[in-house]
Amino acid sequence: MSYNLQDLAHLYAGLNGRRGRDPGRRRTGARKTKSKALPTVAWDRESVRRAIDSFIEERGRMPENGDFTPDNGLPSLSAFLRITGTGLHQYQASEEAPNGKKNDMD
Repeated sequence: MSYNLQDLAHLYAGLNGRRGRDPGRRRTGARKTKSKALPTVAWDRESVRRAIDSFIEERGRMPENGDFTPDNGLPSLSAFLRITGTGLHQYQASEEAPNGKKNDMD
């Protein structure tokens, strides 16, 4: 008895408890759909400053690490760190921080 490569693949898949897939058959099932993405923002120092200022006006506090999401109108934390070149506490203590608020933790 001779087997071709396709037959051997189906046999091997059956021995391992997996069902062999017919190469001519289309896959069915749930497909990943793209979620509605928020518009992208080209962040720079000034736009980050405005976004943080807006966040403070809405919530009455400086954003924390977990607040840096597009849902809050802020850049990601990694984008914030890259653009400002400093950590959040250093940014709060700097003169760049919006509303002139200083970090009381230092």
